[in-house]
Amino acid sequence: MSTLAGKEVLLTGASGGIGGALATALAARGARVIALGRDAGRLGALARGAPAGSIEPLVCDLAAADGPTRLLAALDARGRKPAIVVLGAAVSEFGWFSNQDPEAT
Repeated sequence: MSTLAGKEVLLTGASGGIGGALATALAARGARVIALGRDAGRLGALARGAPAGSIEPLVCDLAAADGPTRLLAALDARGRKPAIVVLGAAVSEFGWFSNQDPEAT
């Protein structure tokens, strides 16, 4: 039996390629995945392609100033308390380090 069976996993970045693959792999091992991302269409397709009830899409932008607060409110409203959190989301900038704006997301 998988150690993930029945565990609730919050996965950020689930609407991306690697995050989507990770959500699918976690669900295949019995986890109930709360798939967090910015793209509702991709999250919906991800949930439809998985066994029923194994992936729950949740649209939220953690890069937004109120993103973390909105995430916690959504989890509370759904009665969710994930046992595992996987931080798969990433925000990146390209160019010279000296030209980067630390406030940009």
